[in-house]
Amino acid sequence: MARKTSQNSFLARLGPFLLAGYIRLIHRTLRWRYDGLEQYKALLDSGEPYICAAWHSRLLMLPALAPLQKAPATVLVSEHRDGEVIARIVRQFGLEVRRGSAADPRKPEKNKGGAAALRALKKAMDEGYTVGITPDGPRGPRQRAHAGIAQLSRLTGAPIVPIAYSVKRGKTFSSWDRFLLPFPLPFSRGIFVFGDPILPVEGRDTDPEWLRQRVEDELNRITEKADREMGREPLDPAPIGHLKEANAR
Repeated sequence: MARKTSQNSFLARLGPFLLAGYIRLIHRTLRWRYDGLEQYKALLDSGEPYICAAWHSRLLMLPALAPLQKAPATVLVSEHRDGEVIARIVRQFGLEVRRGSAADPRKPEKNKGGAAALRALKKAMDEGYTVGITPDGPRGPRQRAHAGIAQLSRLTGAPIVPIAYSVKRGKTFSSWDRFLLPFPLPFSRGIFVFGDPILPVEGRDTDPEWLRQRVEDELNRITEKADREMGREPLDPAPIGHLKEANAR
């Protein structure tokens, strides 16, 4: 039993290091194209904090964009059992980590620390940090945004920047999020697509549901665009009924 525990501990330490190396290998091996990078760089040059949003299935390669950052950045990582592995990976790219899931104001009694995470993210943004969130994480429904990201934008007045990527060669898993794992094949191609920044148009009084839907629609649009550019069949978001079931849990 002690030997098995020791092996598991060793793998827990080694796994994030290997995965970080895999991300770097993919980023250096593939020929990447960046769609919408100009407006993204304009936002970076402004020096203002913003909220980066990507679906859970497309989070693997986001740490590779860390060198573009001109301000400190932190990533919201769930307290789910896989969260510690993700936290150890992103730290190797110079990113900080906040633990928890973004609060959903529609179900405050079931936030499980979400309100605390929201306060921590707001504090980080007040200090000048950019924040990264997967709006459908950590357990879905797939490609359906929860309300926490809209709440954070309303509280801070910060824009939300949707980001997606796809690759020519890779494997789509049968997991809840249909996670995409790129293959590091020489001369293969990949694409990052940066969506239009989304602002709470009436400042902090914007309807959070309107803002949440805008984020969901834009993320799905650019994810579909990225997949089509790489010749992949776009995935459909989870049925609306799944979102209602999740909100009722």
